[in-house]
Amino acid sequence: MKMRVLSLVLGAFVASVVPAVPSFAAVIASSGFNDASGLNGDATPGSPYTIGQTVDGRGVGEPGWGTPWAVSQGGAVGGGEFARVLSEAAKEGDGGLQLEPNPTFGTTRALRGLAQGQSRQFSIEQDLNFVAAGELYSEPGQGGEGGEGIRTGPEWRITGSAGNRHFEVADGIGDQFEHWEDTGIAQLPGQWQHVVLDVNVAAQTWTFAVDGVTYNSPDPLGFRGQPARIDYVDYLSTSSGYIDSVVIQGVPEPGVAGLGLVIVARHLSRRRRHRHG
Repeated sequence: MKMRVLSLVLGAFVASVVPAVPSFAAVIASSGFNDASGLNGDATPGSPYTIGQTVDGRGVGEPGWGTPWAVSQGGAVGGGEFARVLSEAAKEGDGGLQLEPNPTFGTTRALRGLAQGQSRQFSIEQDLNFVAAGELYSEPGQGGEGGEGIRTGPEWRITGSAGNRHFEVADGIGDQFEHWEDTGIAQLPGQWQHVVLDVNVAAQTWTFAVDGVTYNSPDPLGFRGQPARIDYVDYLSTSSGYIDSVVIQGVPEPGVAGLGLVIVARHLSRRRRHRHG
């Protein structure tokens, strides 16, 4: 009887003293590709993006980034005219990123560096709307500073012939080679899809999901390379389409209320052992 009363009292205490201390995922960085409205939009015209203009060198003022977006073509600097912020590319707000293949060099790549490299567990979310041709790749990783080569973390792509468009993931073993697996998740050309990566840098593993459907891999997905941290996100395209709402978040910490319940449970467990010991 005393234990039941103690349980009720402690439970009521936790509920009354810390009733609304939830666990939130901390936003590490976000990019909305907006000007006046939507994610990171502000009252300054043409900031952080100018609708109708290139994304290259833009995005200053958005939280969590160490660099603005940088555009390259076929591995060389340039091609900003094939990576533009447009109203029709918006999933939310007043702008989104349109990527088009470079007709001369074949590929257009948009890359952005984080203010702080991530060496633990975090997620990368983005909204996509691409056509039924070409390919889109994303391969966040660690940059090749200090003469070191690029070390890719997770890698995924949209690929396939018309009528068989789908998402694939590279199940890496740290050798920088691509070992592709078909996720069985269809790309829906001309429709928005929400892609989420849950990345664990310490374990060098990751998961992949589209519109809430997680790819059930035969074994834990591995990194393509062996990065000590993830410094940047990127998108490389031979296709045409839109990207919006790129958000990087940390793993939520246990809330105070949850911690209080843990304390209650441990206390009761100790009381039971004492009574029966």
